[in-house]
Order: sequence, then structure tokens, then C-alpha cells
Amino acid sequence: MPSITSTPGRNKVERQPTSAPIDAPERDSLALDDRATLGARVRRLRLDAGLSLRSLGEKAQLSASFLSLVERGQASMALTSLLRVATALAVSPTAFFAADATLPPPALGPHIARGIRRHFGTIMSPGRTYRLLSPGGPGLQLEPMLLTLDPQSAPTDPAAHHGEEFLLVVSGSVTCVVEGSMYVLGQGDSLHLASEVPHAVYNESVAPAQLLWLQTPPLARPLLGVPAHPADHFDETTR
Repeated sequence: MPSITSTPGRNKVERQPTSAPIDAPERDSLALDDRATLGARVRRLRLDAGLSLRSLGEKAQLSASFLSLVERGQASMALTSLLRVATALAVSPTAFFAADATLPPPALGPHIARGIRRHFGTIMSPGRTYRLLSPGGPGLQLEPMLLTLDPQSAPTDPAAHHGEEFLLVVSGSVTCVVEGSMYVLGQGDSLHLASEVPHAVYNESVAPAQLLWLQTPPLARPLLGVPAHPADHFDETTR
């Protein structure tokens, strides 16, 4: 069962870093095209690979009906779904983006980001924007992101993968589907779950929603061109 927590009390503790912090420069951005263009790209790549919707769905562990909605521009893909489709089609995930970004490798040492607007790369897809809050580094498995969901964003197909996830609603409200059960989370509410459990998060409200999203293993860093480290691993076969 997922762990869902209502708004906690706020305690702030500041500690001095044990070594000199690194204020790394902000990274470039990757942007998915609009839903119609993204859907056309998925369809072209699928046909080039000689796959039916059902075959691609089986390879990507996504339903054919959901992929059909994506191809027709009526649904968008979360990062996990995008990675699965790219793997199933044997293409780089950046094939779905409007432009590639050439990014420097992360620096060693602790990473200090000043202010909530500070980020190290942005991935924009129809209905959602992911902002990477740390460039990561050798031995660091946790990937923190600030996720913004547009109002009345289309539901995504529940996905499962290796790892662990924690999300905290910073503003607005979101709908979470976990193993077929639906939960509505408001500001200050949180969700903690094993990523092997089928799950989806979307925004049915009329206002934007922002979430602090922590996950392992990293999903955004590979898309942004950050080199993988020995501890980084995404198991495409785990259901």
C-alpha cells in the first residue's frame, strides 16, 4: 500500500556544509512538441519499426488504447512511459524532443541551489514540466524534481518500474491512481510508494499544480544528457 500523509508541521533546520558547496550553472532545457506533433512522431517511429499498437504496447508495458490516444494527440506521456516507448522502439528518448541539449557532466561534491526557481535542466512535455533540482553525482541515486501539471491535464496510463518515489504537493491538487485506487491530494499532502506498483498522477483541477518529486533511479538525468553513474539503473523489464 502507498503511504499517504496529510499536511505535516513545518520545522526548518539549517546545517553548515561539511565541504565547500558547488553552485553549478543551470542546465539547458528539452521540450517535447505539442501533443499532435509528439503523437505523429511516435506513430512514425512505430511504423518505421514495423510494430502495431498492440505490439508496441506489449514491449512498452502500456495499453494499446493509451498509445492510440498519444498518437492522436489526445494524451501525453509521463517520463516513465516515454522511456519505455523509446526503449521499445530502440531509439534515444531525445528523439521525441524538439531539440537536443549538450550538457556538461555533474561536478563532484555537495550541490547547493539558491531559491526554488534554481534548477539544472527542464523537460517540457504537453501538460507537464519537469525541473531537475540537482545535477546529481557519482553514488547519488536520489533524483529531486519540481513537477508542474497544467490544469485539466489528460490522465496518463498507469506505469510501473524499478525504484521508489515520494511526492509532496506544493500547490494545487492532483489525482493519484495507485493499483486502481484513486486518491486526491491537496497542498501539503504527500505520497510515498514503491515504483513497482502501477501508478499515475495527473491534474483534474482548473488550476496548475506543483509537486516536489523525489525518485530513484534517475529518469530525467539521462534525458538531459547527464552521464549515468554505476549506481544509476533503470530496469525496463520490471513490472
